[in-house]
Amino acid sequence: MKLKFFIVTVLFVILFTGCKKNEEYSNYSLITGDEWSLVSIQKDGQDVDQECEMGKLTFLDKEFKFTYAESSCCDEIEVVKAEWEFFQDGNSIKLEYSLKEDEMQRSDLIRRWNIIEISENVLVLEEEDESLTLTYER
Repeated sequence: MKLKFFIVTVLFVILFTGCKKNEEYSNYSLITGDEWSLVSIQKDGQDVDQECEMGKLTFLDKEFKFTYAESSCCDEIEVVKAEWEFFQDGNSIKLEYSLKEDEMQRSDLIRRWNIIEISENVLVLEEEDESLTLTYER
């Protein structure tokens, strides 16, 4: 009986304290809510801003979804799935999305970004696998 109680207690603790919800991270309230406007793209420290990318907006909402606003360069591309989550103790975010270009072409992407700077008005992300840095403002 004591062993059964011990096992149930251990399982309960593991199940309900083992994973951290996005809302529990200190960056959660800073990153969610209003739209972020992309103001700078850098690769290897050099500006690579493209005029059509500068109007792109990103919105991270409390339902753990994100969307890109219409861009003049991406008229034919539709975002059909878009989700995000924190990882690495809230110091990084993972974006998963599917893009549909036409009836026959669909791209599934997963991108991981380290949060370099975050405040009420500035968000700087650096891609893990490349030396790409994005700066957003509200």
